[in-house]
Amino acid sequence: MGRLEGKVALISGAARGQGADEARLFAEEGACVVLGDIIDEEGRQVSAEIGELGGNATYVHLDVTSESDWKNAVSTAVNEYGKLDVLVNNAGILRDRTILKMSSEEWDEVIRVHLTGTFTCLQAAGRIMKEQGTGGRIVNTSSTSGLLGNFGQANYGAAKAGIYGLTRVAAIELAKYEITVNAIAPMA
Repeated sequence: MGRLEGKVALISGAARGQGADEARLFAEEGACVVLGDIIDEEGRQVSAEIGELGGNATYVHLDVTSESDWKNAVSTAVNEYGKLDVLVNNAGILRDRTILKMSSEEWDEVIRVHLTGTFTCLQAAGRIMKEQGTGGRIVNTSSTSGLLGNFGQANYGAAKAGIYGLTRVAAIELAKYEITVNAIAPMA
């Protein structure tokens, strides 16, 4: 029996890289996993791989900037597995460029995916966790680029620093519902 037996986790950005690895690990530990991403083919492959290894996984198309996609992802978790216990906000993009060369579109796109996407998901999952009345766990993905800075990543660093701030506030606000909110800050 795994440490997450009986838990249901929703992971964004789960089609490849860190998100796919998180989905596999959660499934190995016994969680039912809803994988969300905009890269449908790869997301379905990771979901199928988890299933072939005996885990429970469902893929859902998820554009993290879409409130309706988030509502659908959360609903999928509840409809497929009966509840939502864990959210891992992992989706992200890079549009590296120095400040003097960065376009406003590159700035906006990265802020929208990372910071607004994290907020939209956190809100959707937090609402259902509050409604369930059994608490929950939310893990947001920040970065050392947001905490320490990194050349050519003003947009990414600002978004990741914003995620850190959002995490702190959400932890304070959601604690009364027994929902813990934390952030990880991996380094490439």
